Amino acid sequence: MSRLKYKDIVTVYEDDDLIIVSKPADVLSIPDRYDPDIPNLYTYLRRKHETILITHRIDKETSGLICFAKITCVCFAFFIVHTNIINGTKIKDS
Repeated sequence: MSRLKYKDIVTVYEDDDLIIVSKPADVLSIPDRYDPDIPNLYTYLRRKHETILITHRIDKETSGLICFAKITCVCFAFFIVHTNIINGTKIKDS
């Protein structure tokens, strides 16, 4: 496997709460459970940001946008929205 380079990771959006990056194909979203030394986005971004939390994953073979939270409440908000979508619960308007 080729080594992951910062130039391969394109930041699409970033603010104080989250970062959205374009994940190249054949790159893991999170560390491999058997070989954590395999390059992955989480570890890569963790070197650059003090706190980084995964909000969802994309299969290794798939390229696409992936969002990482920089603070816990953003990650929790993603979890609530995801759970409501899975359960078919309508999110009430304010």
